[in-house]
Amino acid sequence: MEGVPLKRVGPALAFVAFALAATGGAGGAVSESDRVTAGVPRTVWGVEVDARQARTLGTTRLAALRSAGINTLVADPSRVRGRTLANLRRRAARARLAVIVPRSVRRTGIRKASVARSMCRRASRCVVMASSTRTAPRLSRTRGVDLVAVRVASPAAAARLQRTAARRLLALLRLRPSPATSPAAWRAAIQAARASAKLDLAVSGSTAALDAYVALLREGNPPASPVPWRPPAPVPAVPDGPASVWVSATGDDGSCARLVQSRPCKTFSRAYRVAQPGDQVEVAPGAYPAQDVLEDPAKTAETDVIFRPPAGAEAVVADIDVWGDHIEFRRMRITVDFYVKCGADDVTLRGSKARVFFIRSAKRVSFIDTEFGPSDDIAQIGHTEECRFAPEDIVLDTVYMHDYTNPRTHMECVTIQAANNIVVRNSRFQRCQDFDIFIKPRSPVLTYTNMVFENNWFAKPEPTGSAAVSLSLPDGGSTMRNVTFRNNSFNGSIIVKPEIDYSNVRFVGNIGTRIGSGCDESGVSVAHNVWSGEDKCGATDVHAPTGYVNAAGFDYHLVPGAAAINRGSPTDFPAHDIDGHRRPLGGRADAGADERG
Repeated sequence: MEGVPLKRVGPALAFVAFALAATGGAGGAVSESDRVTAGVPRTVWGVEVDARQARTLGTTRLAALRSAGINTLVADPSRVRGRTLANLRRRAARARLAVIVPRSVRRTGIRKASVARSMCRRASRCVVMASSTRTAPRLSRTRGVDLVAVRVASPAAAARLQRTAARRLLALLRLRPSPATSPAAWRAAIQAARASAKLDLAVSGSTAALDAYVALLREGNPPASPVPWRPPAPVPAVPDGPASVWVSATGDDGSCARLVQSRPCKTFSRAYRVAQPGDQVEVAPGAYPAQDVLEDPAKTAETDVIFRPPAGAEAVVADIDVWGDHIEFRRMRITVDFYVKCGADDVTLRGSKARVFFIRSAKRVSFIDTEFGPSDDIAQIGHTEECRFAPEDIVLDTVYMHDYTNPRTHMECVTIQAANNIVVRNSRFQRCQDFDIFIKPRSPVLTYTNMVFENNWFAKPEPTGSAAVSLSLPDGGSTMRNVTFRNNSFNGSIIVKPEIDYSNVRFVGNIGTRIGSGCDESGVSVAHNVWSGEDKCGATDVHAPTGYVNAAGFDYHLVPGAAAINRGSPTDFPAHDIDGHRRPLGGRADAGADERG
């Protein structure tokens, strides 16, 4: 199988690809309807572990699995028991993973069904392990049995099971070093599982094989959308309301309580755990040390827990590291970094200031009306060696990034190493040393899909750079699909490096100096832009001065009579400009981020 180190494959792990939850052949997020019901998820996407893995699977790896959409650990019934199983359940609960233990049916012949029926009589949800593919369909017909796990010899054998199953069958299939299973066979098996409500697919292998297989499913080379992806509309802020939980530098995590202001918590993590979904946590003015906000399995509702100081006050925090879900921070001054960790989901930073940020394989992260800088570290959106999944649904809206410099190394304000569904809008980038935004994959190289940059001001990098944005040459090749730059104002050039697989990459209605080599790249289209430094690139582009009020003073509003006025796309433009003014104001939208009309 492509991308899997077959020579290192062993029997240690089984990746339960309940592919009904997958999208486009890649790992899919677990929806609210897939959550655990009496111990067995209605849709399983998991990992089978033996005793060694049950002892060694740590927080980072569990978060990485959850980030891939995995929702279940399947414990080997012959090896994982007692204290090992209890500890595994506790760690899994922190990562919002269910744990199921199939029951072994040891009798032979017709007695198997009666034994299984007896075993499952008092269980609200019952999973049993069949000894062969011949007995598995019979067990699936047994009253009280919800899921039957069985080991199979090939993807084809897994696909055949669905024709004989009465209820759900979980096919456990081991990766073998020789002969290697072809990618086509894997795709056929996955498609069969996705098409059937009765078949679950699993593979077994080493930890390295698990990582490679999950990454393969996750990357998946999803097909380009038939129409350009459109970013979501901004979500209005929930107004400040009465607090339900309080935090104070002199608080006590051991005694803090909800709805009791005289008993504040000391740490953000404890306050988050005490709060209920939708609660507001009032952070008393003052200085706080670094805060880790850990996961709370109870936080499954979509309503955020909001951390905020009182109106007119300020809370100063050294840094905030977030593993939790459905959480918002507002009006915070963070002296070091804001770090959204692998597996976190639905995290917002609003109306705040920090030195730098990091987003690692997280989902639904929004930075709104927030300032970053100065910094001698690069803000990063990407992944790690341990967490090999692209961040998803990332929004930077009305963000100001400035003064990212370090004379000892290459610097930009933001590096995007991997991303799916990202929008950067209504934001300003100033005094970034080499680039404003540097889009370059890190190893392992992942695919970029659905990125929109609109209504932004990009200053010329200072003191050494010239290109505001670079789509850069990766170390191992990369793919960028459905990427749109529209109605941005650049005081510099754009680099579009060759040797990248571009698909539906569009530059529409921008103002800038030039676009390097983009006119000639397959998969790149250019229209209705104003370029000041070279002849027009696309047929509908214009070669003219930028027409900024004061480029040196970082004022990229348009002067009267600027060539960009009424020169944007007649159909493809944001509904408002960088200042919130309706677009278009004249007969046609202006190019650039400012709508003068």
